[in-house]
Amino acid sequence: MKPPAFVHVGGLTYSLEFPDELEGDNSMGRCDPRTQTIQILGTLPDDGRKQTVIHEILHAIWAAYGVQKGGEERMAYQLEGPLLMLIRDNPKLVRWLAD
Repeated sequence: MKPPAFVHVGGLTYSLEFPDELEGDNSMGRCDPRTQTIQILGTLPDDGRKQTVIHEILHAIWAAYGVQKGGEERMAYQLEGPLLMLIRDNPKLVRWLAD
């Protein structure tokens, strides 16, 4: 299944892009609240892309709701896997929440 082109976070619409390279560092993804863009390294395996999308969406959520900087990166790494597992393991919950 093809990933969506956009994701809605806190009333904002972020474009979701999958370039083959990310400029500047060895990141697997990045979130830019100023341009409302989330970029995920397109060469990652499917599961890696999905987990990194969740990681970057967490950054977008924190930016939208004014979460203080500090342990943000560590917390994103700790939550990305469990959230992906929660979504995969509970499709009825996801559909119910989206309704």
